[in-house]
This record gives sequence, C-alpha cells and structure tokens, in this order.
Amino acid sequence: MHKNNMCVIYDTDTKYAMKLMNVINSDQQIPFGAQVFTEQEQLNSYLQDYEPRILMVSEDVCRYHVTDHQKAQLVVLCDDESQVMETQKQYGEQAIGVYKYQSSSRILKKIIQQGREGIPEDIDTQLVGIIGADVYARNILSITTAYLLGRKEPVLYVNLDEFPGLEQIFPAQNNLNLSDAFYWFKQKGYRYCDEIRRTICHMEQLDYIAPVQCAEDISYMDAQRVVQFMLTVGQELGYGKIVLDISNGVRTSWHILESCKSIYVPDSDNEFLKRKQKAMECYFLESGMGYMVDKMIHISMENQGIQLDEQFWKQMEYSPHINIVEKILFGGA
Repeated sequence: MHKNNMCVIYDTDTKYAMKLMNVINSDQQIPFGAQVFTEQEQLNSYLQDYEPRILMVSEDVCRYHVTDHQKAQLVVLCDDESQVMETQKQYGEQAIGVYKYQSSSRILKKIIQQGREGIPEDIDTQLVGIIGADVYARNILSITTAYLLGRKEPVLYVNLDEFPGLEQIFPAQNNLNLSDAFYWFKQKGYRYCDEIRRTICHMEQLDYIAPVQCAEDISYMDAQRVVQFMLTVGQELGYGKIVLDISNGVRTSWHILESCKSIYVPDSDNEFLKRKQKAMECYFLESGMGYMVDKMIHISMENQGIQLDEQFWKQMEYSPHINIVEKILFGGA
C-alpha cells in the first residue's frame, strides 16, 4: 500500500464534496491535496492501493465499513453539531468530528490542524553539505559520502551544480529532474511531496534526484527556499540525511551551509584552487560567519582517476576514497 499526501473526501452529496475539494486544492497553505469519492465501491478500490493522510467521511455513510482497511486520520462530517462530541465514542479515539454545515474556513482550520499533526515529528533530517573549488573532487566526495551514509540509513543525494554532467551516473527517471521538483515546490507550496516522489530515483545504497539540465534553474534558486525544500522532503519522505553537493551557482549558497549539520571540503594540491578555497573561508570569517569555518572538515581527495561514466559504481567499490571518507564519517583506524 502506498502512502500519499491527500485528504480523501467521501460524501454522497456530490455538490458539497466538490466544493470542499476545490476550497482545499486552491489554498496553498494546506499541506496536502484533496480528492473526492461519491461511491463506496470506488473508494474501497482506492483504499486498497493507497493510504491517504486524512479520510473525511460524511456521517450518513460513515457507518459503512470504509475504515476497515486503512490507517488514515478519520474526520467525520456531522450533520448535527450535537453529534460532534460523540464521534470518538462511535468511531474510535482517533476519530475527529467536524460540523458539516459551517463556514469552509472553520472546516479548513480543523483539517490543517490534523494534517500538520500527521507529519512525523521523530524524523530529524540532517543536511550534509559538500563544498569546494575543485569540482571533480567535490563531486567524488559528495557521492562517496552519500554512498557510505546510505549503508546506515535512508539517504537522499542532491547535486546543485549548474552544469553537473552526471547523467550517466544519475540518470533521470521519466525525464524528471531537480528542475521539476523545484517547480512543483514553488507552485504548490506544502502540497508537493506526491509529485516529488516521481522525481526520486532509487539505487541500492542511496536515493537521488537527477540534476538540473538548465543552468538557470540553479541560479534562480533562493538558498533559504532550498533549505526549506530539503528539510520538508526529508521529513515527509523519511530521509535521515540529505547530502548536498553545493556549487556557487545557488545565490548566497552559504545560507545553505548555515543549515548543514556537517560540512566537508575536499583538499586540493592545486595552488590556484587552494587560494580560491582560502578566499571563501576568509570571507566567512570577515563576515562574522566563522562558525561555518569551524564546522568544515577537510578531506584529502587525491585524483585516483575514477571516471564519471557508466563504470563509476564498479570503480567506487574499490576506490581508496571509500576508506578515506569512511574513516572521517564513522571513525576507526
């Protein structure tokens, strides 16, 4: 059964149900979408495959077995205000009663409250930031970090390069990528996670969202919105860590670093790249952001000749980078 971020409305009064659905779907502050069913058979068929966040059922049909095979939050639309307080006695302690014939705003207030309570609070998503002037070393370090962390817990990898060139390693699924994910986020606010699931690709060790194909999509991203996007994805979809390969393409990208629990930086032997890294750290110090420099962990990533092509994952297993990064992440000799 697939969980989804929906409020399912079941009412034989088609006009009322459609009006309530339209109000919910037009309000971007509500953290889910709505879908209507007016026939029992259709609803049962839907609930066999999907577990919505909220199941809102009219009292006159709630007595039927609509809740026998699902775990959604049950909201009963009561015809009589006096029946609201009796809802839990009739339908269980988890049921919520709402008077049906009141203003939509009051019904929505109750729906929003229940919907946000449905967001799991025990998922503490941590952002892991990888930065550095050496793009190749940064890419290798970020992928290796996500690969290793993915052995321990659910991990999502996101590359924020303008020109990533990683199509062979992280191919898009259904031609969807990070550009689509951010577009849905900007359009739908909180109600984007169902669409986001379609952009997430799965591998044995980690999940990822395919990188952008259009550089402007990165340059238009606001750093604070990127953080909001990532943390909500982590919480909604159950990722303990999200590894971010952070380029300077994102405006004021250091604001992303502020929200990162850990920051890893690949060291380079190239004098020019060393100076660029030093200049960035000096900027942080002079701007009162020295705490970010303190969080940075430098890792020596010598060029071992790993090719960013279809053979990458086979090479990864035997790369010296695995042992180097593993010691930093998990300790050990």
